Amino acid sequence: MLRRVKNVLKPGGYFLCQFFLDSSIAPSKKGVFLRRLIAFFSFGNREYEAGDFLWQNIEFLHAFSNVDIVRSELEESGFQVMHISKGKELHNGVALCQ
Repeated sequence: MLRRVKNVLKPGGYFLCQFFLDSSIAPSKKGVFLRRLIAFFSFGNREYEAGDFLWQNIEFLHAFSNVDIVRSELEESGFQVMHISKGKELHNGVALCQ
């Protein structure tokens, strides 16, 4: 998704991204494998990554374990992170990218 946003952003444009943090995320490799296997056979979320969860049975969200991982994913997608901060409760944050 981040690469798609990067591709449609005008040169020099800015992107404001909200994210969810959960430092307790530490799924086992076996757990990730089982979730991907179930998704494959049930035609579910085949792109499952550690941190994905269904929020209030409405939509899938992704929780990052820390801000460094958020920064890394944004930079891997081609963004320059201008500013990144997390909320007081440590469950949400925002990143300003270019």
